[in-house]
Amino acid sequence: MARFVDLKLDRSIPEKIYSEAGIGKAYLKQIDIKPWRKAQPEFPAQLIGNIMGTYYGGRSEVRIRREIRQVMLCDFLSMYPTVCTLMNLWQFVIANGMTWRDATDEARDLIDSIDLDALRTSDTWATLNMIVRVKPDADIFPVRADYCGEGQPTIGANLLTSPHPMWFTFADCIAAKLLTGKAPEIVEAMAFEAGAPQDGLQPINIAGNPAYRVDPYKDDFFKRVIELRQATKRQMNDAPSDERERLNIEQNALKICANSTSYGIWVEVNVEDRPQPRSVTIFNSTAEQFTLDTDKAEMPGSYFHPLLATLITGAARLMLAISEKLATDAGLDWSFCDTDSMAFAKPDEMDGEDFTARVRTIVDWFEPLNPYEFGGSILKIEDVNDGLDGGGLEPLYCLAISSKRYALFNLTAIGSPIMRKISAHGLGHLRKPYVDAGAPAGMPIPHPTVLRDGTARWHCDLWHQIVQATLAGHPNQVALDYHPALNQPTVSRYLLAICIGLLLLQD
Repeated sequence: MARFVDLKLDRSIPEKIYSEAGIGKAYLKQIDIKPWRKAQPEFPAQLIGNIMGTYYGGRSEVRIRREIRQVMLCDFLSMYPTVCTLMNLWQFVIANGMTWRDATDEARDLIDSIDLDALRTSDTWATLNMIVRVKPDADIFPVRADYCGEGQPTIGANLLTSPHPMWFTFADCIAAKLLTGKAPEIVEAMAFEAGAPQDGLQPINIAGNPAYRVDPYKDDFFKRVIELRQATKRQMNDAPSDERERLNIEQNALKICANSTSYGIWVEVNVEDRPQPRSVTIFNSTAEQFTLDTDKAEMPGSYFHPLLATLITGAARLMLAISEKLATDAGLDWSFCDTDSMAFAKPDEMDGEDFTARVRTIVDWFEPLNPYEFGGSILKIEDVNDGLDGGGLEPLYCLAISSKRYALFNLTAIGSPIMRKISAHGLGHLRKPYVDAGAPAGMPIPHPTVLRDGTARWHCDLWHQIVQATLAGHPNQVALDYHPALNQPTVSRYLLAICIGLLLLQD
């Protein structure tokens, strides 16, 4: 409560702040920004359908599967706030609605001429506020489909051909050209422009810090939050240990606040159950509108703004496509990418120093796109690439199984893996089969930097066995007898909702 008071968000009540994302909404409320749906309630439903049809979220993919490769993991500095700043999307947040116009000729000219050199300038990114209807012909686009035939659609970046034109972001169209070498056929394009700023907007101090005051008419909120976070991280590095923990919590809260206000809240949709099915009209981007009887209601969040959501994630996918193209041109592979990061993989025949130099060249390519007051590239070589002894870069290896399921590790002189970063996806819903104190004897103790962000000791032990089996040449024979608890049934937690009123009536 004391911290909340320091933020001076007196237009919000703490009972409504469920997470750092709630703090982000509270900042917008404090500025007195009217949500888009209230500022422009008559926006055409079919156009919303077209926009939502271009929304695919972040890209997460495995390229080299079940094969151990030496890698360097790089990630983008605050990907979503960065592309928001590059595209000048803050003007849409504070606008009294937006306008749209036909931009077919403009989009065709731009897609024909655009190349990596053009994408290295911030002026190009300011032109990406378009969605395009294309006729795919062996073009690489995100596709939502039931790939496994299990009734669970997911998204992949695939070679796509369709006789029916489909809507995508213009950023996806550029990515397709980079990855295939040919421009997709644009049938139609629509550009959006922010309307006049709303009246009566109020300045705020981010995190209650007067040095980071934001005048909504002059400053970019996304940019200032990231600059404050970087200043807090620099302060944290020089602080004593007891102060460092507080500053680390603060910079992480700023990170989540920045990410939520630069992405999540714009596409918030809450599904509600209705007591009886009712007919609703469906607007989508690939067919004529139709009606459907359903007992579900999709209720937009308070700051729902689908154009922002799709432009932001489309631009982030373009950043990854640029990274992929640069890697290919440099003669490198990549093991996986995940929203804002890519693990560049060393070809077996390439020298280690040559590999490092080529990755550094890719990192340096992005430096001109830094929109912040502090310098450097927006693509960073992650700390996990450094050795645990602090002696600089050390060979890092990757074993990726599927999207968001991978392990990064070093190898000892005798070839034993030392876990550096692992994914708990597919494991996080399970209760611990054993406590840390009961960990199996002889299993390496994970470094403290590995046991964070929801990663548990037993996750490390399991990944250690998976990596060991792969190193030994029998990846399908993972030993699972290293702890007796693994012979017991798995246990998961589920939410049990109890209707108190019904219990009282029965009583």
